[in-house]
Amino acid sequence: MTTRRNRSADYRDRIQPFLEEWEEMGLNSWQQFRNWSVQQILWDSALSTDQVEDITRVDGKGDEGIDAWFVDDSASPQRLILVQAKNRQIAREDFSKMKDGLLNLLDRDRPSNPNRALLEKASLFKHDLPDEFEVDLYLSSSIIAQQHLRPNPSGDPWYAEEIHFSGIDRNIRTHYYVRDIRFLVDNLQIMHENPVDAYFVVDKTEFFEYRVGGHTKTVAAALQADDLANLYQKEKQNLFRRNPRYYLGLRGRNDAIKKTLEDTQNEDFYIYNNGLTCVATSIRVDEVTTDPAKVQVTAENFQIVNGCQTTATIADVGLRKNLEKVRVLAKIIENPHSGSEESDATSDNIARYSNIQNPLKAEDWKANDPRQKVWYKEFLRGVPDPWFYEIKRGTWGTSYRDANSRKPFRDNATNKLRKVTIRELGQSCWAFLGYPAEAKEKPRDMFDNDKNYDKVFNQTLTATQLLLPHIIYVAAAAKTKIEPTYALPPTDREYEQFPEASIATDHLRHSIVAAVGNIFFNLKGSPSGYLSHDESARLISNSSEWLDRLVDDAFSTLARRLLLESVKSGVGPRSIVRKNDWMNEPNYYLAEAYKRQVKVEQDAGSSPGTLAHALPFTTV
Repeated sequence: MTTRRNRSADYRDRIQPFLEEWEEMGLNSWQQFRNWSVQQILWDSALSTDQVEDITRVDGKGDEGIDAWFVDDSASPQRLILVQAKNRQIAREDFSKMKDGLLNLLDRDRPSNPNRALLEKASLFKHDLPDEFEVDLYLSSSIIAQQHLRPNPSGDPWYAEEIHFSGIDRNIRTHYYVRDIRFLVDNLQIMHENPVDAYFVVDKTEFFEYRVGGHTKTVAAALQADDLANLYQKEKQNLFRRNPRYYLGLRGRNDAIKKTLEDTQNEDFYIYNNGLTCVATSIRVDEVTTDPAKVQVTAENFQIVNGCQTTATIADVGLRKNLEKVRVLAKIIENPHSGSEESDATSDNIARYSNIQNPLKAEDWKANDPRQKVWYKEFLRGVPDPWFYEIKRGTWGTSYRDANSRKPFRDNATNKLRKVTIRELGQSCWAFLGYPAEAKEKPRDMFDNDKNYDKVFNQTLTATQLLLPHIIYVAAAAKTKIEPTYALPPTDREYEQFPEASIATDHLRHSIVAAVGNIFFNLKGSPSGYLSHDESARLISNSSEWLDRLVDDAFSTLARRLLLESVKSGVGPRSIVRKNDWMNEPNYYLAEAYKRQVKVEQDAGSSPGTLAHALPFTTV
């Protein structure tokens, strides 16, 4: 007999390849599921690994029933999203604990004893409180939920209510969502690379052909919703490979359109919906021999570049409702290169301009940038070892799911995977160039602003030059995990004044990258910027001789300064690292100290084991 617990285990086995990344970071099985489920719940927010770690810092003793705290300032109105992840059965009381915990945090008159990470996030939220916001509470579980608490199949809230927050004197709309293991896995679609060939039968009066400028063939047709739903159920997210990202899921659908689909007069859907924009390598229209009034539209290498939410909504509603009368307007554009993974400006432009009213994340639009594709191949070839550079989100979890495919990217010495996303690499590089605050707090500005993008991802660069800053970041992240908090040692001259003060050191990761970069620029005697390809290659090859030393010194120096800045100003460290000027003085002294040290070593002959021997700078 198959029990609910056995089915839960089957689902957990299916997501195991996606948990390996968190396992490599030293997390236990429970923490792996927590972080993965948070990633899935907040998928549309394009969170980096560091961001997931940051928002789950609140988990632990004194977490008030909250395992993750995230403010989505891209939504309108803004949303405060809280997640409680369970490695066991979930219950209504879990929602109550989260709600009470939030009320405790926002109302100082309520008795509570939250941990420091929660206090810091709540304080920052209240300080930057938007005029309008809503609260979403999510329960996730690694077990299939019991019948009375099953998640809504369409993804809608399980419950919603108005809550009065006396601490801020507002009534706030609050939504409650359940995300059990079955829901999370069913909405994590697995990609394949096989071509999608689509066949639609329509009346002769329900389509027309048109050639743009006499050369580009298009077919506009009123497709049967049932045909589209069946195609989606078969292909899932593979219908959207020409989109800049994967796993769009069922979020953000138009509730009014969904209601129209479920109405008895659902044929009105056609006049309310904007329809689909599609590409195909070839389009053919043939008469149906068994019915002279109909034709079959055949689209080879068919891809939907705009209309993911429409398609997913139709497929979802079609599982429960009759859509026989519903038609969907589809514009299919013939483009012989649309099935190619190489640069295809036509399909990219179609995707871009047809999505302009529903924009994707900024970095998603750079997935097809030719320079990114060049670096992707350079990383695979080795710099000097192979790295997986994920320029299109979702590729790693789909194309490299099993252990054998990931083997070339596993470091034999550390057993960690050499993998970096376009967003993570950009953040490391931007920090290295002297902008750690922007890298940590405003990574979207790297991709939204062409000037910033060209500065960080200059097309003259090599993968080796881009990798060096990330190598430093990886070491900085490892250091902050070894020492997650920092307090003044008893030998410090200011220890007696601040004996109990401490800070969370993960705020320092990008700052450390900037500090090490500044040391290099000072040693080289040049303004900030990337090092040359040869200099970067030598530093990467010799990293064991300099990396830990520079990162440790930068960590100690910056951690002390950040703690003192925080306790003396009464402002949390997160607020301080949002600017760069707090680093000016410690960066100067660090760089000057290393300049003197290397100068002494060079004068003595740069013997093996010295920094002067390890670093590629011959003059100071």
